[in-house]
Amino acid sequence: MSFLRRLLRARDGTPQAEVVRPGDAGYATQSEQRRAENAARKERLRLDRLAAGGEEADRERRGLVRGKHYTEWPDTVRELKREERYEEALRLLEECISPAERDRDGREPAPWYTEQAAIIDRKLGDHDAEISVLERYVSVCATSVGRTRIHERLDKARALAHRRRAGIADDIAAGTRPAAARPDEPGE
Repeated sequence: MSFLRRLLRARDGTPQAEVVRPGDAGYATQSEQRRAENAARKERLRLDRLAAGGEEADRERRGLVRGKHYTEWPDTVRELKREERYEEALRLLEECISPAERDRDGREPAPWYTEQAAIIDRKLGDHDAEISVLERYVSVCATSVGRTRIHERLDKARALAHRRRAGIADDIAAGTRPAAARPDEPGE
């Protein structure tokens, strides 16, 4: 049976080892332990920067989303997506996009947040929101050279929206639009 040794510190600061077995409360894999240790380290660094004051503290505050730096939210977004809690993930991503844009220092902002928001918008069938979030990113990067994955996704989103609108117009003209989609008639 595998087990992990957890190093604890007593109140007097002396190290103490504890054996934790799978199924025990507090059992964590090594990757979970590393993730928790990294989170604790980032939290200490954030608090130190905020306590230092000045420009460094201001920069740190500009990157905060719900009390954490925006770069610390991807795991949460992935988890929300896995659990199919798309609306929550989308709200969190929208909150992270602004700090990512502010933190760019003349470079392109981190594209991950925009890409994930666009993916969720498309999954939810909201092509207009997908186009909007992608256009926002492109406008922030107006001085950048070359096309990126964001540009390619924007082209596809525009094409999908156009096809959807054309399909609805064709359905209306043919009188075959589903009843639930007709705003003037109640659905069954």
